[in-house]
Amino acid sequence: GGFGLGSGECTRSTFYCMVVRGRPPPDPAKGVKVVTSPVPIKPPQFAVTKSVNYLQNVMVLEEAHDRGADYGVWLTQDGLVGEGPSMNIGFVTAAGVFRCPPFDDILAGCTIARVIELV
Repeated sequence: GGFGLGSGECTRSTFYCMVVRGRPPPDPAKGVKVVTSPVPIKPPQFAVTKSVNYLQNVMVLEEAHDRGADYGVWLTQDGLVGEGPSMNIGFVTAAGVFRCPPFDDILAGCTIARVIELV
């Protein structure tokens, strides 16, 4: 396969690994700075379908970096926390209860599904 959009060039399975130098990862001892993004969240039919269309994801991340943050977070149409550009979001309440947004309008990631299973 190639990097094109058509399926005709993908005549057999191919694995690609691209390595690029980027920003260093955040220091876990300091945490991360997160901002809500003005970039519109994906429509539900696209949010719940895994695809390789990352334009909005890149826009959220770049906009967050421009504001001095590590990550950007989408808000749902109702103004609630939705998801990040490459991650689901979860919270632990003061009572120790794990909460995450419902997967109605966001991608149900495999990592957060495992966390839900374990807690």
